[in-house]
Amino acid sequence: MGAFFTNLHIRNASTQAICAALPRLTSSRAYVSPQSNGWISVYTETTEDQDDKKLCFIAGGLSQMLKTDVLAFLVHHSDVAVYWLYRCGTLEDEFNSAPEYFGESLDDETRERAGGNADTLLPLCADGTTRQQLDEVLHPPDGPGTFAENIVSDLARLLGIDDARASLGFN
Repeated sequence: MGAFFTNLHIRNASTQAICAALPRLTSSRAYVSPQSNGWISVYTETTEDQDDKKLCFIAGGLSQMLKTDVLAFLVHHSDVAVYWLYRCGTLEDEFNSAPEYFGESLDDETRERAGGNADTLLPLCADGTTRQQLDEVLHPPDGPGTFAENIVSDLARLLGIDDARASLGFN
């Protein structure tokens, strides 16, 4: 059985502010981590069912309320890695390692939008991270072939998010 998890990572916010905002978005239980490298990780029970609409609602809501960047990760069965990046409540970037995994046929524009944008992520990355490093994770030269949780872990490392935090869910 592959890995299944969801989590959120909030940039430059306080744990107290996040704890105050969460009940306005969800009544479910959540764990809010201490800050590390400018990021706070959040794990909500309600998103563990892999409902991306709930995950994006919480990510977008936190981003808007806290006026900051929120990155939401979802890993499905170790086959699919997804992220959504919200900036001040607006979806700025998204990535899906296998956009047609569930059998839906996508047009070129939707497929391209789900490819992730290294230029959008780069300002959030740890000092010294290059666009090439991001591109190698988002668009590996040999195509996708790694476990989805490895993609999330590699992205987290480049962003300065503890990869152990990025590889966990509420459960």
